[in-house]
Amino acid sequence: MTPAHLPAMVSETLSFLDPQPGKTILDLTLGSGGHARQMLSRGARVIGLDRDAEALQRAQEALRGFEDRLTLLHARMSEAAEALSREGISQIDGALLDAGISMDQMLDEGRSFSVHSRSGLDMRMDRSDPEALTAYDVVNRYLEKDLARLFAVIGKGGEARRVARRIVEARGREPIRSTAALAELIAATVVRERPARAIDAAPFLMAIRIEVNNELGELQEGIEAAISSLSHTGKLVTLTWNSAEHHVCRQTLRHLANPCTCPPTLPCACGKKPVVQLLTRKSLYPAREEVEANAAARSVRLTAAMKL
Repeated sequence: MTPAHLPAMVSETLSFLDPQPGKTILDLTLGSGGHARQMLSRGARVIGLDRDAEALQRAQEALRGFEDRLTLLHARMSEAAEALSREGISQIDGALLDAGISMDQMLDEGRSFSVHSRSGLDMRMDRSDPEALTAYDVVNRYLEKDLARLFAVIGKGGEARRVARRIVEARGREPIRSTAALAELIAATVVRERPARAIDAAPFLMAIRIEVNNELGELQEGIEAAISSLSHTGKLVTLTWNSAEHHVCRQTLRHLANPCTCPPTLPCACGKKPVVQLLTRKSLYPAREEVEANAAARSVRLTAAMKL
């Protein structure tokens, strides 16, 4: 099956990573292999890592013909350094981290990421662990205050408590069993001036998905793992898709670029040295032409850094 997901900001990513023969690039979120194909086509070796075993299967099929320069690893971003070590790889020349969810995952009815999904409440990126937290657990078992907390993380503080209270009231009558039912409930809670649509619930569903997969924690640890594995002057490119991801990425890289904890008016006494140099003073946006061709790319932001 042809992947539905289109890789974002490909030319900008390739410009920073400069894939070529002799270089090894780590793709920490391989997905369906869109970015990896471009790097392999330019002669680089690619280590493709993903927590989603089903995505690795899609990528293996999509990248057929590059097997001699492609290594696939089933692991989380936070486990990248250990996964590379098990393969006998001590350093890499570049790394790409494309956060968030792919269109192929979104369109998979069984995963319940879509606002229209009636198959259940799962939202796990890695379905190989039957004991892992699911969206059903979050929606039907979290305390009201904890639901409000995770909604506030994605910038919905004003509505977070009201939505959390409505969820708790609804599940008190019967469990909420599908994303579609949850989306209808949330949309009816937050929209008043016009007829509610399921898509109005999308930010809240994203917050639940982020909680289920610990996406923000994984993003921070994935950046740190990638940087630790880079060779001197090796480059990292990150693609983030929402305000919470943008914030975590900026804060993590800024801390690595300026780890000194001393008062700015005093000489440094902590001895902490910069680990990276930021190559993008501000995050880069996709070109207008790309957004016109792929509307999903409108929210992506690119940040790049170089290992010192």
